[in-house]
Amino acid sequence: MLADEQVRRKGADGTSELRDFLWLALPSVVLSAFACELFIKTLLILEGKIPLSSHNLYTLYKRLDNKTKDRLDLIWRVSMIDAAAQLHEIEKLKGKKLRRNLREALEDCGDAFVDARYYYEEPEGSMYYLTVLPRVLHEFILERKPEWDADQAASRAVASAVRAKRPA
Repeated sequence: MLADEQVRRKGADGTSELRDFLWLALPSVVLSAFACELFIKTLLILEGKIPLSSHNLYTLYKRLDNKTKDRLDLIWRVSMIDAAAQLHEIEKLKGKKLRRNLREALEDCGDAFVDARYYYEEPEGSMYYLTVLPRVLHEFILERKPEWDADQAASRAVASAVRAKRPA
């Protein structure tokens, strides 16, 4: 995810480096899409559902409870504010307006895990602008399961160790 974001940043001359580093970005697209898949499947399991053996993000998303989809949509809309410049660059490159609604974005990019791996077969058919989605999903999962937050757990462990070494 971070490599993909780095590639999309502006160069020193103010132009996008996306076109120059497309082949570098493809592996991060694959990993980002796969992370999204695993996060959505995690949410399905948390809802007591058995995940499908599909890579399609939209297919998986449709199986989530409406309450989950509503909360994800809210977090997504907030994250889109920060991603506006990136999306504008992709729109310039693709020559078309991207759909910003989460459901529609998942329809557009749902097969990214497969499409990016086989980009060379149909470069014009590949689309992925969900770079913030793994963070959205991760944030939502940690809302539901705060005990899974490794950073917080590590901080608690350090604080506990420090307290244990203090004189009484």
